[in-house]
Amino acid sequence: MNLMQSQYTDRAVIRARSEIQNGNYELAWKHLEEAHIFSQPDPAMHAFVHWEMLHLARKERNTSEIIGQIVRLLLAVPSSILRVYPAGNNGRSNVGLFSPMPLSKRAEKKMRELEKLEKRRIEDGGTIQKYQRQHPLSRR
Repeated sequence: MNLMQSQYTDRAVIRARSEIQNGNYELAWKHLEEAHIFSQPDPAMHAFVHWEMLHLARKERNTSEIIGQIVRLLLAVPSSILRVYPAGNNGRSNVGLFSPMPLSKRAEKKMRELEKLEKRRIEDGGTIQKYQRQHPLSRR
């Protein structure tokens, strides 16, 4: 996962948190689903997104989603390390764990845009640095 993708994923999680605070859970799920698609290559970020999904499922008191997110949280790191995650999967419990899903046109476009930005960042002398992620328990 490149730096630009990591930052984009983190911002999607922050947008989801904002929607949760406003009580707009449906839009929060959309932001987390998008974050999930972009997070899958990075084990820590992938687990972080499932942690946030679990938090939202608990807020909604959605038992099936809570159970599904616990399972996914346990599998997020190994599936990212082994690169066996399904492309386009939105990370929700109503979708099979390893079921690929088609990327939306918007997500495809954003993926290409982020890859170009990362390439330009490196070509312009940008250092390969670790992005300071939000801690799963912070900023609640």
